[in-house]
Amino acid sequence: MERTELEQLLTCPLNWSTVCDEIELVHWLQFAWYAIAHRYQVDGEVQVLVSYDDFAPSVPELDLLDEHSDLRSELLNVRTWHAKAKEEYLMHYQNLHRQRALRRDEYPKHYPNLTWTLKQVVAESKKRGDAVLLPAVDETTQGKLLWAALDEIVYHQVKCNQLEAHGEPGAPAAALAGLFGRDTLILAADINRIVGASGGRETPYLLFNLSMPNALFHTYPISAEEYQREEFHAHVQGWNYGLQDQTHAAR
Repeated sequence: MERTELEQLLTCPLNWSTVCDEIELVHWLQFAWYAIAHRYQVDGEVQVLVSYDDFAPSVPELDLLDEHSDLRSELLNVRTWHAKAKEEYLMHYQNLHRQRALRRDEYPKHYPNLTWTLKQVVAESKKRGDAVLLPAVDETTQGKLLWAALDEIVYHQVKCNQLEAHGEPGAPAAALAGLFGRDTLILAADINRIVGASGGRETPYLLFNLSMPNALFHTYPISAEEYQREEFHAHVQGWNYGLQDQTHAAR
């Protein structure tokens, strides 16, 4: 029982694998929990008991504690700070975990008719003077593309490998807090596939506008010039997410 409780207390409070398929990003978001717990720890128990590669409870370390009957003392330490660490982590990351795309019925501005071709999307974008998505870039696809974009952006923000972060978590933790600790997070992504039209021109660039307090984001195509102006950029291989090459599509 003591081992089970200790393992549960050391595990990240949010199960990122349920919302994100990008395993490296999952590990960095688990690292954010490790970094907070690292600040609260009493006697180095987090640094010892959490694996450096995925920031999950270390089975070999737990086995060793179990063998030497040291589980109880470690558990008592973790119990003293767990509630405060969890509260801090959820305050910063719970709404990121809850993020979902605004549906067509909630924010129809950039959604197309589901039967439109690329040519019709471009024409509608020119008519509206605004951005219009291709039908294939639906809410589910937007979510997958968002997490893929975040995966690359986080990689560039933390600027270290997992072993380095395990030993010195301060700088990468601050980078993650700076990225996700804002009310609005705007990301630009080159999808490497045509995703819609902006200003009457087809484009492979998307902008993701995340509202952290509301746990909602909306997505729309942008021009190359708009892409370059944004602070955070990512390159996402759109064919990995079901987007087809529109180069030779009927227009």
